Amino acid sequence: MRRTTARRRWRCMVGRVDKPCRWPIGRRVSDEATVGGASRRGDPTGMIEYVVGSSDQRLMFVQEVVDHFATYRQLRFWQREAGGSLFARFADKLVTVERATGPRPTDQRTRWSYRPDRAAEQNEIDEFHRVGLHFIGTWHTHPERDPSPSGIDLQSIAEAVVRSRHALNGFVLVVVGQRHPMEELFVAACDAAAVYPLARSPVSSPASYQEERRSA
Repeated sequence: MRRTTARRRWRCMVGRVDKPCRWPIGRRVSDEATVGGASRRGDPTGMIEYVVGSSDQRLMFVQEVVDHFATYRQLRFWQREAGGSLFARFADKLVTVERATGPRPTDQRTRWSYRPDRAAEQNEIDEFHRVGLHFIGTWHTHPERDPSPSGIDLQSIAEAVVRSRHALNGFVLVVVGQRHPMEELFVAACDAAAVYPLARSPVSSPASYQEERRSA
């Protein structure tokens, strides 16, 4: 699976979302990264916005989701990998990620691997779909300052796009590193052929976050 720029091929994330996504069962998501406990909150947080390729769409993570990512950063050697699902609402050209689930008590988690409970995951997808929130992808953690997906991560998300029943053009992959998500976060749109890293909007750039910290 190759990595390319979002501007070249990625047009938009969604056509229609009138039915809930159906996951394949028993597929591994990742085999590297760590996290297990929650780190302390307290860093200034806010919404993060990304530009979706050459389309007019924007992908926005609300503060609750950003806080959730920050909580499970792997900042200690004993922390296990964490991850979960992303749920969003679609309105015109804006895709707003309002909920990030996981890690669940029934997920299989070690220092170097994360296997979600697929039955619990599907229950979440069905439950959130009933209230207008649609599954758009997954998130997980890596023990590195500048997070990037592993080869297994990329293969896994490509398989999910192909094998799952959904109405999206692809799924979103988020990798959370050790720095606060407002400073660094890997976000990509993925289809069966390639991964398209998304550029952060200037309104939620790391520079604006650093300025907020200095003035806090």
